[in-house]
Amino acid sequence: MPRIKKSFDRATGQAFTQWEVPGPRAMSGPWNRQRSPWRHTLDFPPKRETKGSAPLVDICVRVAVQHIDQLKKEYLQQLPHHVLGRIWECIKQTESISLETWKLLATTLAPTYTSGEAGRYTCPLLVNHFIAVAKRQPIAAYIEPLISDAFEFLTHISITSNVHGNTAELLQLVQLKNLAILEFTQDDTGQEARSFAHLTDSVLREWSMTPGAFPLLRILKIWGNDCTTKHSLRYISVFPSLVLYDVAGELRDWQDTDESVWKGHDETWKSHLDKTILKHARLLNRALIPDHLTKLTPAPFARDNPSPNPQKSIIPEINLVPSETDTSGASHGLKDRIRRFYESENTWAFVMYSYIGTLLSNRDFSSQGLDIGENALGLGELSFPPRPMINIILHPGLAGFKISSRVCCLSKNIFRRFETQITFVRYLHGERQQEAPKTAPAANKAFKRPSRREADQVPDKIRARKRLKTLSLLESFSKG
Repeated sequence: MPRIKKSFDRATGQAFTQWEVPGPRAMSGPWNRQRSPWRHTLDFPPKRETKGSAPLVDICVRVAVQHIDQLKKEYLQQLPHHVLGRIWECIKQTESISLETWKLLATTLAPTYTSGEAGRYTCPLLVNHFIAVAKRQPIAAYIEPLISDAFEFLTHISITSNVHGNTAELLQLVQLKNLAILEFTQDDTGQEARSFAHLTDSVLREWSMTPGAFPLLRILKIWGNDCTTKHSLRYISVFPSLVLYDVAGELRDWQDTDESVWKGHDETWKSHLDKTILKHARLLNRALIPDHLTKLTPAPFARDNPSPNPQKSIIPEINLVPSETDTSGASHGLKDRIRRFYESENTWAFVMYSYIGTLLSNRDFSSQGLDIGENALGLGELSFPPRPMINIILHPGLAGFKISSRVCCLSKNIFRRFETQITFVRYLHGERQQEAPKTAPAANKAFKRPSRREADQVPDKIRARKRLKTLSLLESFSKG
């Protein structure tokens, strides 16, 4: 709370009030090594009761857990699988974990297990973990620990409202080659909002001009006034894996969208998470699944669950999205499966990313030369991404700030604060059928100089119009 002090200056005879507001505290150390508390529901294994001295393996595991931040990946890779599992089980019983610890365990433990062993040791924290960080430095300081050019893990960045900074800082995000999901929310429309960063069309244009930008970015959500407009659709088409583009803002910025590849759908967000997921999944079905499944649907990879009927496509076997007239309670089943696995404020983005990968068989990973493995974890037949994902939430760090109420778009119906909300879905099969080649960004289009014949014709046309106007004016005088 700020301290209020009223004073009187005898020399000038003026009375004034003075407020003392504490400034933001500097971080005690690198943010990626600070421990963040769990925000998931965990099922801890029961503690083993032993008599006498503890086994040597237990002592070694306990020491390794106490110094986990100092261990290197090369050391853990030399340990047997069951010892790595013991270390992870002890880590889960702690109250916090740093980003570097998660990266160490997620990139070491997750790829080493078969489906049976992974089901024993893997939990939501290893597949998808998120950390809330108060932004007290330029955004470049938060990007550096999240870069993985070898795609050992995926990055999901959520920028909340009232985060101070300038728009130029957002250009640094293009360094994240492993960026999978980007969410930007700015629902504050007051005078102070001018000092906050805005994700505008110019930022997207600069990103699109970077060669090979965001090869694994599938979801882009930008909510805010004075941010992107309908002109951004021409820039985001450059990102090869982007399928879902969700926007919210002023109505005048999104009128008369005429993009053939991107088709918008109004008011797709609901007050309940499961309804929103089902709504967006139906849109993805219509966009990513061609009309003739047997001809255009790609063959499933080895990691996909085999279909019991080889003549049928794998898409109908994914029991995630019921039909429009389904009343059998499939929505309730999906909700239970999501809650049984984990609960998180940002479940929507992770589930949508996984669902897009299931529909497209993770072709974007294969195009980057990545091994997607033979086994997949997931909710039933919904496979999770082939790489673990970390979600970093940048918030202003103000007193009384609650992640659960400001990050989650459903908790306080943030989507209702804007004049319009549109979900654009990319129709990939329609894009392939177009005979015209892919269009480059508008900023990259070369200026086409007119030919000499066309240049000579332009002045003649202008002179003819001027003569016609002059003649009509003289005729009006003669008639008057």
